[in-house]
Amino acid sequence: NASNPIRTRAIVTTLFLNAVTPLLLIMTTIAEPEMGRSLAIPTSEDVWFAEALVAAQISMTPLSGFLIARLGVVSLLRLCILGISLTGIMSIGVGLLDSLRSLPLLTGLIFLQGAFVAPLTPATQVLIVTSHPTDERARGMAVWTSARYIGFLTGSLLAGWIAQSFAWPLIFAVAPLVAVASLFWLSSDLNAKPAATASVDWQGF
Repeated sequence: NASNPIRTRAIVTTLFLNAVTPLLLIMTTIAEPEMGRSLAIPTSEDVWFAEALVAAQISMTPLSGFLIARLGVVSLLRLCILGISLTGIMSIGVGLLDSLRSLPLLTGLIFLQGAFVAPLTPATQVLIVTSHPTDERARGMAVWTSARYIGFLTGSLLAGWIAQSFAWPLIFAVAPLVAVASLFWLSSDLNAKPAATASVDWQGF
């Protein structure tokens, strides 16, 4: 069946990309105390890294439907992977400065990374729905859901180990590596046709 390779690529892409959001969030949350100490932030109340990540995702998720309709799901995912990678690399560089003066820039980069992460969940859901026939979508959605738990579990195991054994800025390398790995499976034949017209969900936004 010619559609089987397409479904396989959609499943593998989803396993990678739908794990990125919880992976990044749990790693940032667990490493946050170490980040605060390293940057000499006076109190824990002044550390807003995880909050910046969540705020960006909440703000940008309502725009995902519009972006998928305008760009197509594959183009949007490639754009997100590029953004996640660039902001991750810059976050590592800023984090290695180990200076309180880098706090606003690092918080801004984490917010920006959260904005690129936000469309991954709805976009991977579209991948599953468009690549699977109706009678197989439940199986595909089971994989989509399990990817999030894999992200939480992997992030929980890696965050403390990286922060304690190496350097905490390296936690920002994990999400880009996972996202980039999906490019081997993310092909143009997974694309849903971009809509001729698309509108922003202003009520959701």
